[in-house]
Amino acid sequence: MRTTLLFIILLTSIHCFSQVIYNDEFNQGINSFQSTTSLTTSLNNNNLTINGNGTSGAWHNIIYDFHNSGTNTTINASSSPKIYLKIKAENSPVIRVDFVDSNGYSTTQFGLTAAPTSEFQIYELNYTDKLLDGGYGGPCTSGPCNVDASQLVQLAFYINPGSGSYFGTIEIEWISIGESLEVEPSLQLDNAKVVGYLPDYRFGVSSQIEYDKVTHLMLCFANPDASGKLIMTDFTQVVQDATTLNPNIKIFISLAGALNHNSPTASYWSNILSNPTQRTNFITQIVNFVNTHNLDGVDIDLEFDLVTVGYSDFVLELDTALDVFNKEISAAFPKVYYDNLTQTALETFDFVNLMAYDGSGFWDSNPRQHSSFAFADENVSFWKTTGNLNGEKLVLGVPFYGHNYNNNQYVTYGEMVAINPSYADSDNIGNTYYNGRPTIEDKVELAYDKVGGIMIWELGQDSFTEYSLLNTIHEKYTALNVTTTGLGSNAATLSSDELTIANNDIIVYPNPVSDIFEIKTTKNIKSVHIYNSIGKLVHSNNSKILDLSNFNQGIYFLRMITVDNENYNSKILKK
Repeated sequence: MRTTLLFIILLTSIHCFSQVIYNDEFNQGINSFQSTTSLTTSLNNNNLTINGNGTSGAWHNIIYDFHNSGTNTTINASSSPKIYLKIKAENSPVIRVDFVDSNGYSTTQFGLTAAPTSEFQIYELNYTDKLLDGGYGGPCTSGPCNVDASQLVQLAFYINPGSGSYFGTIEIEWISIGESLEVEPSLQLDNAKVVGYLPDYRFGVSSQIEYDKVTHLMLCFANPDASGKLIMTDFTQVVQDATTLNPNIKIFISLAGALNHNSPTASYWSNILSNPTQRTNFITQIVNFVNTHNLDGVDIDLEFDLVTVGYSDFVLELDTALDVFNKEISAAFPKVYYDNLTQTALETFDFVNLMAYDGSGFWDSNPRQHSSFAFADENVSFWKTTGNLNGEKLVLGVPFYGHNYNNNQYVTYGEMVAINPSYADSDNIGNTYYNGRPTIEDKVELAYDKVGGIMIWELGQDSFTEYSLLNTIHEKYTALNVTTTGLGSNAATLSSDELTIANNDIIVYPNPVSDIFEIKTTKNIKSVHIYNSIGKLVHSNNSKILDLSNFNQGIYFLRMITVDNENYNSKILKK
């Protein structure tokens, strides 16, 4: 039970142990909100209630004053300018909350929002690097003006900013600044997705990719031509490569990509999305394409200006058409909630890939990390808060590339390692910024705690050596005892029922083995693969008798695939 009613950190010794700068739990009988005629506030059962009567204007706000036991005060949130709310609401409002400093400047340049539901949830609004007044009114007449995080006096709440007219009740259990009062439970799923994108210009390196470490392969990109016909580069060899190493891999076709909004293809998309007849025809083509090529789903990667009118209708209609054939649908999003994306369409996706990279770049002439750990965490919080999606549906994107500010070009991780293998464990060399192995491991841990997996842009940018980032992801999940593909070293994460060949028709002996062992089975074997303890494929054939006499001592993993594509896995100890 919490007993602290209002907490302002004043002592340095306390600050060393907590990052909570301010909090109000509304159980002291103090309401520091300034009610208005259209948005009234009151205290009920130690919660703050906001009641809207439906008459508030588009940019009408209500003000909350920071206070110390009822006396207005100033707080210093320079170290962590983050707002946390535990809140629920009727009728699905969007709530924007801005900091206001003692000069009257407020964080209107970015105006972060939450979309509370009918159940209490914790929302984070992170104003790190976003403390700017856009100059849209008030004392900042020609923005942007810097908001002074050391002199914060108020929070400004906007209910349905830009439209107003909120009718319903909002309940706030507590507000905190700097850090949340409650720790979000770790998700820590037993299984995780490893989603890898492969653009057609990388199809030539497909034979080097370890698909046994990928759960979902996104083949990209398919687009309409001027006549509305779906066009995609042939990927037959890629599918063969992928399914040979991983018969259970899920393969999607990915649509659109980061197209120039002035390109002809962008206009083709706009026409299709906005025209119901063209939309229906194009969806029929997509579904036929998926079925013809025996694919598992469709990924939509329309970005920024390409998310035009009709986008959400396209998502919903495509999902309905795919459902008939038990196919999946996913999307890739940056940290942006598009105007033409409805919540219903967003929640339709089976999973959402977060493009947590390119947060900065050579286009802004300020050399720095484009995909930091903090930026990854911000993306997760954004889509949980603004997107109102649960963590299990989210997949955290990591880059296998970086930005070279010396020549304003992209550089692949593989190219960096080729220059010097020691670069594998760095995040920047001079003015070149990327993600090395330690950061990728940290992001896998973040994904383990908060989301349903890791997404990679893109597989062809890896180093196909012992410094591979894909292998780093695979081994980190295995160390966390999380099942991804269940192949190679990751087979060790499977339950005993999944791991052991327990079928009466299949016997592997002897085990432990010193040289020759045999697979006794009545089933027809398609292939047999042996992986070492780090998941590297070390032997393949289709024989029932295998010779391990030249193998080093240690643990190996056997994977047998039948002609009916049944999979059997077993751990083998080489003496």
